[in-house]
Amino acid sequence: MVNTLQNKRLWALPKTSHIPLYQQIQECVMAHIEAGRFKPGDPLPSYPWLSRTLGVADKTVRQAYAELNRLGVLEIKKGKGTFVTGRREAGGGSRAVRTGVLGVLPPNLPIEIAEDSFFWNAMRAIQEAAFGEHLDSLVLNRGSDLRAPGQAERFADPRRFDGLIVLAGPVEEFLARVQSLKMPVVLADAQAPGLPIDSVSFDNAGAAGELTLRLIGLGHQKIGFVRIPRGQPAAEREAGYRHAMGAAGLPVRPAWVVNVDVDLGESGASGIDTLLGEGVTALVAFNGNLALTAAECAQRRGLAVPRDLSIAATASAGNWLLHGGVRLEAAVFDANELGRRSVRRLVDLIQGADLQPRRDVIKATRAEGASIAAPKPIA
Repeated sequence: MVNTLQNKRLWALPKTSHIPLYQQIQECVMAHIEAGRFKPGDPLPSYPWLSRTLGVADKTVRQAYAELNRLGVLEIKKGKGTFVTGRREAGGGSRAVRTGVLGVLPPNLPIEIAEDSFFWNAMRAIQEAAFGEHLDSLVLNRGSDLRAPGQAERFADPRRFDGLIVLAGPVEEFLARVQSLKMPVVLADAQAPGLPIDSVSFDNAGAAGELTLRLIGLGHQKIGFVRIPRGQPAAEREAGYRHAMGAAGLPVRPAWVVNVDVDLGESGASGIDTLLGEGVTALVAFNGNLALTAAECAQRRGLAVPRDLSIAATASAGNWLLHGGVRLEAAVFDANELGRRSVRRLVDLIQGADLQPRRDVIKATRAEGASIAAPKPIA
């Protein structure tokens, strides 16, 4: 043991590396433990000796030891030194797991998106789940951060992170890069059709289909659909709506499907107003914000919700109330569940469990409401 402690050749760090110094020290310690040079109960070099040997600040060594202590690999005994515990760190692996979490905003969304939006709720859920697994995280919130030349590859360097979670509608060119990365990747709230990439997403088509069938069951036959103009979830929810209408033998006129920009400006209100002019008695909205805009447009026409117009929507948890406190009939998606499942799947991939690409689909829960009613009889 004395030879190992005092052999400076065993404590050399790479001369060129972009990995933070404290992480390089962690990896060096773990390599010695895995090689059997340090066994349970053995002491490690002191902070002053190792900092002088490596040419780093004393606090850098302290940071590396503290992280390994948090993971259960080392035990720091005040006044005595630092010792190997013999326990595995969180996650059951043989080394500290560093997981990068990449949050990608679609190019059509503003960076100043509301903090109570589904995106930020999902991001917080992923970070909280990662924290519960004792994993580090890296967060990016601009799509441009990943589309810049070399950026995705730099952040996805396997020497820095063991896996990635990509959140919220990644652009196609980034998916191609993700596929080429030599590390586990999980797409959260997105899919990569035709590509062998793991994903955790919501049953968008099923949720919209169930809401449409609920309206049909009450007697509605003229049902509109309000969606954002792009994005996989929007296309899937429209498909669910169309499938339900077709299964009931009901037509879907072109004017009954309206694309509304996410900024919900006057152009958006105008589109919904045109839909209401078609005489629909009910509509399914892509999210709670579009449902609220539809309710406001109905009010300007002198229509009451749900007496004259029934509204249903897919929504995130806690976001299913209309103006005036009217409860909305909604299929609710849980951002916390998305975060938990995405992190759990990534941990499984890192540990080598079930390596076949898998799509995990989360069902929406139903929120009972009072904003849905049978259509008024035709006079």
